[in-house]
Amino acid sequence: MWNPRRPLKWRFCPIFFAFFSLSIVADWAFSADWITHAPLPEPLANNAITTHSFGDTCYVYSFMGIDTTKAWSGITRHAWRLNTTTDTWQALPDVPGSVGRIAALAFSFGSKVYLFGGYSVASDQSETTWGAVDIYDPATNTWSSGSPIPVPVDDMVGGVWRDSLIYLVSGWSQTTVVSNTQVYDPAMDTWAQATPFPIGGTFGGAGGIVGNWFIYVDGVRGNFLMRENVHRGLIDPNDPLSVTWAVSGKHPGESLYRMASGNVPGDTTSLLFAGGSDNAYNFDGIGFNGQPSEPTGQMWYYFPSTNKRRQVADKETPTMDHRGFPTCGDRMYIAGGMIGGQQVTDLVQSYFSDDPTGVAFDSPVLGEGLVGGAAWELRSAPNPARTRASFSANAGRERTVLRNARVYDLRGRLVRSFNDAALAESSGFEWDLRDNRGKRVAAGIYMLKGSVFDRNISRKITVVN
Repeated sequence: MWNPRRPLKWRFCPIFFAFFSLSIVADWAFSADWITHAPLPEPLANNAITTHSFGDTCYVYSFMGIDTTKAWSGITRHAWRLNTTTDTWQALPDVPGSVGRIAALAFSFGSKVYLFGGYSVASDQSETTWGAVDIYDPATNTWSSGSPIPVPVDDMVGGVWRDSLIYLVSGWSQTTVVSNTQVYDPAMDTWAQATPFPIGGTFGGAGGIVGNWFIYVDGVRGNFLMRENVHRGLIDPNDPLSVTWAVSGKHPGESLYRMASGNVPGDTTSLLFAGGSDNAYNFDGIGFNGQPSEPTGQMWYYFPSTNKRRQVADKETPTMDHRGFPTCGDRMYIAGGMIGGQQVTDLVQSYFSDDPTGVAFDSPVLGEGLVGGAAWELRSAPNPARTRASFSANAGRERTVLRNARVYDLRGRLVRSFNDAALAESSGFEWDLRDNRGKRVAAGIYMLKGSVFDRNISRKITVVN
């Protein structure tokens, strides 16, 4: 049976762009260290990991994953827990379901641990994306089920917002990438759809939530080509289903697939990224282009409020195939993955870093200063307009998504309003020169107003007969 993530033949044609100069400063003296812990009871890759404190102990959890066979039959339902005080692993009840899954996500929330989605592989190599929500209760050592994900996803990026909601963004669903931003309320066990990811979706990316920012980095497009870009979305605290997305430039090094990413302990301004591969691959570690994939040890921070990133010393053991980089105390943990030669590993390590805000930032990069005073601009064409007017929102070289778009006449009367969900599909949109009743407007001067992040911007447009 055809496997949509295992193309029969693929050929890459790299194209190089040189739009601007990007300078990133590495600080190899940046204070940090790695500690090796008790190995996983079994080597696992693409396993969902998270951390959770119960009583006075912080635990590292590993759910499901694929074993050293790297075959469909090696995808497991096993669940494990590392006691970080005694450095010992404990077997937990298997994750519910008839089959194991990979490319899932796990999060600690309140008194429980939540496990989302992922995909299984059958003996004929066909894949199934699951919408399962499995909830583990450490107090009773039992599993229960939550409301399933409306659009089943795997290889998505997720995060917990304000200890209130869990976001799942983009990813793969059955046969293609999706752009959904799906929001789960654990207290109500309900789902809602937020502003979709604006570029048609990717899978295998990394990221998370810092403050009100959702960060989405790299991944693979539906044509199996890597996408190298940092995207950030500003979650509206007054309407958490409203997310303003923007492309925010590149990061150090090559575009990467299945990096580890997580929030930095004691720091509310950054995410840390580690490892991954510059060649996107299937569950066996072989690239979609037929070439074996190898891991990188690259590590870098991203600061969404200033749109800056900083590269630091490489991870001491290059790894890839990760689904989390969670925190226990002042350390960040990676459990399993693949090392060189596509070997599935039982390696468990934790990383400690000084507060990254205490060092100098990088040189300016694409889109820097979006919140702190960039030159916002609405562009329109043609102007004057006779049959239509096309608009796009820009901040310097960064193209972004307009929200709350409205057209007014010169007396301040509302003429036309635009739906935010429709605007989120693209950074540009068209006005057909009709009002909210569908009537063609009279010739004259009109004002388009809207907002990007926390800035209000406007543009005059002249309509002629």
